[in-house]
Amino acid sequence: MRGRGRGRRTIATLAVAITALTGTATASQAATTTVSGTVNCTGSRTIYTTVRYMQTPVRTELYLSKASGGVHSGYDMRIGTYIVASGSYWDSWFEGADRYGVLQSGNNYVKDTRFRLGAQMDQASVGTCSNSWAGTLYY
Repeated sequence: MRGRGRGRRTIATLAVAITALTGTATASQAATTTVSGTVNCTGSRTIYTTVRYMQTPVRTELYLSKASGGVHSGYDMRIGTYIVASGSYWDSWFEGADRYGVLQSGNNYVKDTRFRLGAQMDQASVGTCSNSWAGTLYY
């Protein structure tokens, strides 16, 4: 009878451990903020000055509600995270507005890693340029 009780405790302990290991944060658990900026019409990357801190190590994501671009060059953008400590950059390509992208994949950095956003048009604008963008950042 004693062995059966110990076995149940062991199974319960394993279940809790597995849940802790496999549990991941979702966008609803991450910090959320509205972001916007302007980019260079030449297509060169702009790194913004606002420093943020990753709330979860899972990933940083963006829903783009407005894209910058030019009439003849398209409205495709690259937006990403610039990791302050290492100087590394991760980006995602957005084909116009109303798009969702992962800017930094899961488990690359720990909670409170400092990062800044960076953005650029996929190619230089030809003609009229709309160089502002906006979206919702989950981090």
